[in-house]
Amino acid sequence: MTSVPTLPSSNWQKLKSRNETDYKSNKSVKTSSNGSSTNVITTQISDLWFDDIKKRGFNQMNESSSRESSLISEVSSTNNKTKIGKYIAIDCEMVGVGAGGVQSALARVTIVNYYGVIILDKYVRPIERVTDFRTEISGITPKLLVNSHDFNQVQQEVYNIIKDRVVIGHALHHDFKMLMLDHPRKMIRDTSLYEPFRQIAKGKTPSLKRLASEELGMTIQTGRHSSVEDAQVCMLLYRKHKEQTLTAPEGTTVEFPELENVFNARSTESSINIFDFDGTLFSSPEPNSEIWENRLVGMLKEENKVYKGWYQDKRSLDIETGNRWNNRLVETVKLSMRTENNLTVLLTGRNFDEFNDMITEMVERKGMKFDVMGFKPSNNNLDWQSYYKTHIIKTVGNDIYQEIIMKKRTIKRIQKLTTKIFKTNFIEDLILHHPSTISINIWEDRYPHLKAFEKFLRDLKILGKIKEGNVHKVNLSKIHLEPFAEYDLVMGMVKDHNEHNVMNRIGIVRKIQYAGIFFDDHVIDQLKKTFPPPETYGEWVFEGSFIHIRTNTNNEWLNSNCGGRGAIVTMRVTAVGIYQERIYCLRVSEYENSQARTPQGMRKGRLYSDCPVAFINFAYVKDSGGFANNTEIFNFNWVPIEHEKQLVIQGVIAAKFILGLA
Repeated sequence: MTSVPTLPSSNWQKLKSRNETDYKSNKSVKTSSNGSSTNVITTQISDLWFDDIKKRGFNQMNESSSRESSLISEVSSTNNKTKIGKYIAIDCEMVGVGAGGVQSALARVTIVNYYGVIILDKYVRPIERVTDFRTEISGITPKLLVNSHDFNQVQQEVYNIIKDRVVIGHALHHDFKMLMLDHPRKMIRDTSLYEPFRQIAKGKTPSLKRLASEELGMTIQTGRHSSVEDAQVCMLLYRKHKEQTLTAPEGTTVEFPELENVFNARSTESSINIFDFDGTLFSSPEPNSEIWENRLVGMLKEENKVYKGWYQDKRSLDIETGNRWNNRLVETVKLSMRTENNLTVLLTGRNFDEFNDMITEMVERKGMKFDVMGFKPSNNNLDWQSYYKTHIIKTVGNDIYQEIIMKKRTIKRIQKLTTKIFKTNFIEDLILHHPSTISINIWEDRYPHLKAFEKFLRDLKILGKIKEGNVHKVNLSKIHLEPFAEYDLVMGMVKDHNEHNVMNRIGIVRKIQYAGIFFDDHVIDQLKKTFPPPETYGEWVFEGSFIHIRTNTNNEWLNSNCGGRGAIVTMRVTAVGIYQERIYCLRVSEYENSQARTPQGMRKGRLYSDCPVAFINFAYVKDSGGFANNTEIFNFNWVPIEHEKQLVIQGVIAAKFILGLA
C-alpha cells in the first residue's frame, strides 16, 4: 500500500526544526565525519530471542475536552446533583472500519443524568481496525483512542447504567445498534421521533443541531461533534417538553414516542428472530494466524479442505464455554423467547449430525430455549422434524406442527452447499410455515453474509412477503485455543485428512513468515535518547522495533543476499520520519566503513530491505494498531539528520517462523 505524500503538519515542522538544532552531547557515543573513530552500538546475539517476534498488547485511556466542560457547567450550574437518577441521556460517536471505512464501529459513548452531569464518558477500542476516523464529524483522532477501553467492558458498564432507567437520545436506534444492546420500548424517549419536533422538519427527522437552535437557542456541532454536548442537548430538550403533554382526539395522553423495538409485540402478527452461532452468539475459537500461514488458515476454515474443516470438526468446539458467550445477545435471545408471537431461531452452518446434540446442550445450559434450531444438512435435505422443537406445539397447535414437520424439501442440487445458500433457503421455508410474519431480524458477524442477507430481506420486502427486515452486525473479539492444544488439533485434522485422501495428502513444515534486522535493548535505549519521537502524537511504544527484509523468504535466499540468520549488520541512522501520525521510523543506510568490527565469532551481514529505502519501524502510538503490514511501501518526507549527529548501530538478522503447507 502506498500512502500519498501530504504537506508537513505543524508537529512535523517542529520535529524538523528540532533536528536542525544541536542534540545534547552524548559522551558514551561519538561519531566523526569520516567514520574513522566511530563507536558502534552493537546488538548482543545472546540477548535476542529472534525466532518468535511477538506482537504486543495495548493499554487504555479516557479524555474529555474543555468545550464539553463548559456546557456541563451551563447545564448543571444550578443543580449540583451527581446521582444517576431515573432519567439518563446517551450519545455515541462512531468511526469507519472495513473497506473504505463505510462500516461503523463504536469509538466513544457518553451518558449524562437529568442535570447534564457526566455519568460515563469513555473512548472505546474498535473491534476492527479503523480505516476512517471521520474526525471532521466524529471528533475522534488516533490520539484519542490511545488507551481506549475494551468494547465488552464498556458495553457492560452502559448496560448496568441504563437498566431500569428511561433513556433519552436522538435517533437512538443507531446508538443501540453500535452498542449491541436492546432496551424496553416503554423506557425509551427519542427526540428524533417526537411529533412536535418532526413538525419543525415538515414531518421528516429533524437534526439535533436544528432542534438545539430552534428549541433551545443553542448553537452546537459547529465543527467536530461531541457526544457529551449532544447527550446534554437531548436531555435539555426532554426536560423542556417533559411536562408538556398533548391530548389526542380520543382523549389519550401522548408523550415522547418510544423507540421501535426490534421485536414486534402486536398480538396478531409475528416476527422471526434469527441468531447465528459462531462469532455472533458464541465466541468460537478460530485458527491462529500467528501459528499458521494465511493459506493454511484459509484451507482450515473451508469445509472439507483439511479433513472435515475447522468448523465441522467437533474438536474445535471441545472447550470450556464459561466466558465465551455474548451475554448481551443471550439476553436478547431470552427477550425474544418471552415475547408473544416471536419465533426464536438458531441458524448455523455447522453440520446437523456432528453438532446438533452438542450445541443444543450448550444453549440449554445457558438458559436459552429456541423454537427452531437449524443446522446445515449433509444431504441437501431440510428435515423440519429435526429442526423444530416440540415445545412450539403450545404456540402453533399440534395440527399446524404436524403439517410443518411433514414438509421436507431438497435444496436445489449444487456442487457445494454453502452456509449462505443453506440459510437463505431455510428462511424462505420459515416464512412459508408462518405466513403472518411481518418482520425478520438476523444477527450475524460475517461481512459477506451481512450484505447478502440485507439484499435478501430487501427482495422479500419488494415481493411483499414481509414488511420489515433488519440485519444486525455483531462484533466479537477473535479468540484462539491454547497454542499447544491448537497444534494438536490441526495436526490431528491433517492426520485424519491424509488417512482419507491418499492421493491428496497434506504436509506441514516450518517456514519463515518474514525476516528482519532486530536490535538489542541497549541499542533501542540509545536510539530513544538520541532520536526521541515528538510527544504531541501521544504515548509511544518501543517494542518489536525492526527493519523489514522480506516476507515469505527462506534460509537459502537470506544466506546469499544478506549473510543469513544470525549475521550482524552495521548501519548508519540518517533520517527520521512519521507515518500516518502513528508510526515513528528511522531511515538507515549501509555503513561505509568496511572495517567495522562485528562481535567475536559472528558473521558480517549486509543491509537489505524490500522497501524502497531501509528503515527501522521504531515506535508506534498506543492503540493505533501497531506497526503496519511489513509489505507496505512507506512513502513520506524524511527529515535528514546532520552527518555529525548520526549514529552507527548494529543489528542481527533474524526471522519470525510460522507453520505452513509443504
